Amino acid sequence: MSPHQLVESFYAAALPGDWEAVAPLLHDRFSVTESAALPFSGTFQGLAGLRSLGKAIFKHCSRFKVTPQTFTTETDRVIVHLTVEGQIRATERIFTTEILELFVIESGLIREIRPFYWDPSALC
Repeated sequence: MSPHQLVESFYAAALPGDWEAVAPLLHDRFSVTESAALPFSGTFQGLAGLRSLGKAIFKHCSRFKVTPQTFTTETDRVIVHLTVEGQIRATERIFTTEILELFVIESGLIREIRPFYWDPSALC
């Protein structure tokens, strides 16, 4: 599977929460690191960490929707441009913003995801 197809498969499984389909796509050293500027910041490791991150996001936001727009592939890196929308639970403020997510591929699996937020304050 090409890096592009791997990342597309990840989104196809992760967005609806199909963790059984996500698990075989992740490297045994998988991690995702969220910005310190976010209420769900930190480094989350493995499938359990990814699931924990998802729970933290949905605890903070309702109607959270991620839509991949474009994929750019460079050997063992894939950059995905996403639109993200939702509502902050505490304030009921609705937001829309953009994110670039850098996927690092190692041994044909996703080893790392590092999101870069256009406007991290939109999610606070």
